[in-house]
Amino acid sequence: MTKNEIVKTIRSFAKANGRNPSIRDITHKTKVTRHFIYEQFGSWRKALAAAGLNAGGPGMAQPESALMLDWAAATRKLGKIPSVYEYERAGRFSNVPFQTRYRRWKDVPEAFA
Repeated sequence: MTKNEIVKTIRSFAKANGRNPSIRDITHKTKVTRHFIYEQFGSWRKALAAAGLNAGGPGMAQPESALMLDWAAATRKLGKIPSVYEYERAGRFSNVPFQTRYRRWKDVPEAFA
């Protein structure tokens, strides 16, 4: 299977379902296998990028810039530095990627310094 065929399959699934497909969606509902994906692209993230889709959701690591922009947006929305619970309600991500990078929630604002 070629890269173009895989990309076309990913795009058509995304368009038909109104969301990015998971690798499981593609491998269970089409003729594309994990072997073809990893052989042609090396990773699922790269396959999504080739199809013009942003990799996101559970299990997909986000770049630090995306996390910080979202944290800043939640801060502006709330009008103050959010607690973990406030951020989880107002932001797009959980607190886990922040605590993985900065260890403690109170260290997140220092990343802007």
